[in-house]
Amino acid sequence: MTKFFETIAFVMLFGIIPSCLLAINTTLMNIKNAPWFMVIIQ
Repeated sequence: MTKFFETIAFVMLFGIIPSCLLAINTTLMNIKNAPWFMVIIQ
């Protein structure tokens, strides 16, 4: 029974981590493409 819960925990972990990385990546891309970000650099 504990093995069953461990498997669920691993599946959730491997499901959450890539989606978090994807969200961070898209946010960074949006920041790079934002005009105000270019103003701050200059």
